[in-house]
Formats: sequence, C-alpha cells, structure tokens
Amino acid sequence: MCRVFDSRQGYHFVDTSNASIRSRRLCALTKVWSRFTTVRIRREYSTPNTLNLLFRPSMVTPMNSNSRTNIGRKPAIDRIAESLFVITRQIEGGVIAFRLIATLPLMMLMFASRERLPYWEFAIAAIATMFIDNLWLRTTNNRKRIPLLRLALIGSAIDTALLLTVSFLAIRASANINSTSEMWLIFPLVILTFVYRTKPFVGIAYAVLLTAWYSANIIGFFDPSDRAVTELPIRATFFVLIGGLAAILGNSLRQ
Repeated sequence: MCRVFDSRQGYHFVDTSNASIRSRRLCALTKVWSRFTTVRIRREYSTPNTLNLLFRPSMVTPMNSNSRTNIGRKPAIDRIAESLFVITRQIEGGVIAFRLIATLPLMMLMFASRERLPYWEFAIAAIATMFIDNLWLRTTNNRKRIPLLRLALIGSAIDTALLLTVSFLAIRASANINSTSEMWLIFPLVILTFVYRTKPFVGIAYAVLLTAWYSANIIGFFDPSDRAVTELPIRATFFVLIGGLAAILGNSLRQ
C-alpha cells in the first residue's frame, strides 16, 4: 500500500502490489520525504536555530538571567531622577515658566545692586544662561524629546551649579570690599523650584544643604561683627522654612 495525493480525492492509499517498478520507487521516495519533513518540522519548533531567530522573533528567548538584567536595566541618570522627583508634564512646564518670568526681575535687581555686588556681570551672565537653558527645556518638554524625570534633573543640576559658582565668587568678593552681599535673594527661588517637584525628604535635605553652603561662605569670608553674619540666623531659618513649606505643599497637591 502507498499513500498518494490526488487533487480530487486528497490523500488516499493505493495498492501497489501489481504496480510497475517505477510506481513503487516513486511511492518509496514519497514515504522517505514525508518522514524527513516531519522530523525537520519537529526539530525546528523544539530547538530554534539561527533561521528561526531571524524569521520568527517571537521564538527568541534570553540565554540566561544576565541578558535579561542587561536589557531591563535603566541608565543611571534615570534611576537617580526617579529617586528624587515626583512630577508631571504640567508641573514641570509651570516651573520652567516661573524661571523664565523670574529672570528679568533678577537681572534688574543685580544691575541695580552693582555698586554693592562684586561680579555682578557674572551674576547677570548666569541669569541669562539660565534663561536660555529654560527656553531649551520648555521646547524639549513640550515636544517630549527627553524623559520627564531626566529633564527635571538636568534643569535642576544646571540651576544649582550656576547658583553655587556665582554665589561663592560674589560672597567672597563682597567680603573683601566690606559690602553687604545680595546673593541671598536668589537662594529661596532656587530652593522653591527644586523642592516643589521632589519627594519631601529629598526637598528638605536640599534646602538644608543650600542653607549650609550659604552659611559656610558668610561665616568664612565675613567678620563676626558684619551685618551679613548678624542677619545670618534669620536668613538661614527663612531658607529652611521655604524648603519645608514647598515640600509639604508639593506632596499634598500630588496626593
């Protein structure tokens, strides 16, 4: 008996006892080919080879746990941002708009205090840099080019770096000419914009660290009898209270 295929009857068995030698050979080849294709199909679907990986991506499986870990691992900057910020696109857009609006009054204030503020040119340049940076952040936030948390981290890092650099130069130069430093006016604004978007503990810690930076510079460069040292406890308390209030309000509004 030989199993053959007919377009009308489909697969059916034919008695080959009285058939010719050619028909018997053809029937034997058909059986061998049928067994070969069956074994091949089973092997392909049991152990995927290179062709399977190319043409059937759904069959691709990781070789070990290390490959799965490498694929799912996030960049370090994203993990840092997730541990610091809790924000939305609307909140980040509002903070960026606040920075843009605040740049002009700050520049006017620095220019009006130029006689008592050494390095006032650097202060205005830093504020202008912050303005340009926030224009780029606003465009990026609207078009969603960068992940939100990474965008917030970049903007806060630039603001903090500019504030620390300019405040150090200005406070030191003010102490050398016995002039009252006006840089303390910028600290509450930077604390407010950072703490409002972060987790409460992170925001309060940030406010305390900036207050410690400002206090260390005032104590280190000014005489104990100077007005800046005398008013330092009031300003330091104001910085910390601003940070605590922003942290509480931001966390309450998010919840």
